[in-house]
Amino acid sequence: MKKSLPIIVLGVAILLLGASFWLRLRLRPRLRVENFRHVHPGLTQRDVERLLGGPPGNFGLGWGHGMMTLENFTGPRGSVERVWKDDSTRFEIYFDSHDVVVSSYKRAGYHQTRPEEYLANAWQWVVRRVGF
Repeated sequence: MKKSLPIIVLGVAILLLGASFWLRLRLRPRLRVENFRHVHPGLTQRDVERLLGGPPGNFGLGWGHGMMTLENFTGPRGSVERVWKDDSTRFEIYFDSHDVVVSSYKRAGYHQTRPEEYLANAWQWVVRRVGF
């Protein structure tokens, strides 16, 4: 029984990850990376949302845990940062109090962990613990 419990837990985890992955793939809008070059100071947040494919948020299949380069970029004092990202791209756009773009930045490097990476790590953990 002790050896079958991790297998049952892994099976349930696989089903949940699979369902989550399928739903996100079917329902998610795509980040329009190619339009970032059109983002400039003076645009409203609504304009930016039209260009990039939706409101700020995560457009990728990953779950938001990411690694990014540290370029030490910050927006102007008093501005508010809003982030649009997918699995390999992160846009940081800064708005003033009237929701008008004052600055924008694309991280040089960004990677977001995807569900299959979590699954591979979980499988390695089970193999180490149970010893298949």
